[in-house]
Amino acid sequence: VQNFINLLNKKDLLNKYIAIDISQEMLDIAEREALKTLKPEQIVKIQKDFEFENFSEFTNPFRESDTINVLSILGSTIGSYIDQRVILAHLRDSLIKDDVLILSNKLDSDNDKTKFNHILEKNEQLLWIPAMLGIDTGEVQFHSMYDEKKDARVIAMKLDKDYSFTFTFPDSNAERKIYLYASDQIILWHHKMSIIEEAITQFIRSGFDFVAYFRTKEATNGMFITKKNSYSDKI
Repeated sequence: VQNFINLLNKKDLLNKYIAIDISQEMLDIAEREALKTLKPEQIVKIQKDFEFENFSEFTNPFRESDTINVLSILGSTIGSYIDQRVILAHLRDSLIKDDVLILSNKLDSDNDKTKFNHILEKNEQLLWIPAMLGIDTGEVQFHSMYDEKKDARVIAMKLDKDYSFTFTFPDSNAERKIYLYASDQIILWHHKMSIIEEAITQFIRSGFDFVAYFRTKEATNGMFITKKNSYSDKI
C-alpha cells in the first residue's frame, strides 16, 4: 500500500490517505510510515471496526468532483473474518460509483491447507492471548488443522486444566462468568482461503463489478480488483 501511495503522490494524484483500523496503535504505525513521504495534512486516521458498519461518512467528505476512492484491503485480511459477505457489504456501502476496491487473500490449494505449521513457530504471537487470560502458557499446547466445516485453516490451543473467568463490562459494570474445561480448545487464529471462481461470484453477488485478477507465480496469493456496481445501492 505504501509503495502505491508514494507512486500516486509522486505523480501528484493523491488527495488524501485515509487509514481505517479498529486499533489505534496500528493507525499510529500507519501514520508514522506515511509521514516519511506525505505531508501531515494528507493523512487522516479513523478508528473504526467496519465488521459492524460502513464508513461512508468518513470517506465522502474528502471527495472532490474529479476524484475517486481506491480502497485497499491487502495482506489477506479478508480471510480472518468469519462472514466475508457482511464485510463486502460494508465495504460496498462505503464507496460510490467508479470507486475501486483492491483486495488480496491466500488462495485455496491442497498444499496450503496442510503446510502452515510455520505459524506455530512464532509462539510469541500466540502466547499473548492465554497470558492475558491468566492461563499458564508453559502448559498450553498449540496445534494446527484444516477445519472442513469452516473451510479454513485454524490454530487452536488445548487447555491443560479447568479455568473460570469473570468479565466486567465497563458501560454497565455488569459481570459475566465463563467456565472452560480441560481439553477444551480455543481458536486463536482462523483464515479462510479464496477459490478464484467462488471469490469472483461473491464479489458480483455483493454488488461489485469484477475488473481484474492477478496471482503470484507460486499461485499461493491472489489479488482482486473490483468496482462498485451502479445497481448495488438497490441491494
